[in-house]
Amino acid sequence: PPLAPAPVDAPSTLPPAPFEVRPPPFERVVLNNGVVLLLMEQREVPLVSVQVTIRAGGAADPEGKEGLADITAGLLRKGTKTRTAEQLAAELDFLGTRLGGAAGMELSYLAAEFLAKDREEGMRLLADVLLQPVFPEKEVAKQLARMRDAVRQAKEDPAEVIGQYAARFYYGPDHPYGRPIGGDEQSLGRIKRADVVAFHRTHYVPSNALVALVGDLPLAELRDLAQRTFGSWQGPAAPPATIPPPPPFVAGRVLLVDKPDAPQTHF
Repeated sequence: PPLAPAPVDAPSTLPPAPFEVRPPPFERVVLNNGVVLLLMEQREVPLVSVQVTIRAGGAADPEGKEGLADITAGLLRKGTKTRTAEQLAAELDFLGTRLGGAAGMELSYLAAEFLAKDREEGMRLLADVLLQPVFPEKEVAKQLARMRDAVRQAKEDPAEVIGQYAARFYYGPDHPYGRPIGGDEQSLGRIKRADVVAFHRTHYVPSNALVALVGDLPLAELRDLAQRTFGSWQGPAAPPATIPPPPPFVAGRVLLVDKPDAPQTHF
């Protein structure tokens, strides 16, 4: 006889059904200079979105100059060999284009979005910012001052810094993952314009770049657009990533950070 149905609230003893993530179809192309392209048509809206990922983030910062990857990415828009920061801002505003950069622990990126009809000019602006930044001394000083202010302000909010404390506690101050991506007051004070220029020259190279391009264009046009924009990019070979393994886990520990005036406790 058939089994009686289980009560509605009874826990299931069957394993969950397998769940498979299927991304939309895309094309992967490697240019002769080493740039990896990921291309996908997206015809629902008349936009083109592009993200250039550089395989170097905070973990690539020289010891004692934490925050270098972050400030380099943030300064890309602050002037190029052909455009001042003000000219760039005006052209981007005219096109209604969003363009900005940032850094994480493992990577840096520059992302832009523009109307499909403006794709040629949008990609020219992106390439100018990515390949020809000049990092004006005045802008470097302003950005460093803003970052130091942000670090000081973050100390007033335990929720802002608890992750950083935890990473340093677990990995230790000598491991790249234990250092702050945005730097601290001491490391930011050591960074000079020459460091920013050197980081860009060393890591923003074609063999270190992955470009994702999605837009309201046929795949062949996306491929041609990316080839024209990045195909002539030249640079030295990317340095090898040297991330040591994390320390062995021996036993549980507790880190208590005392902030007497904090109204809440964060875990």
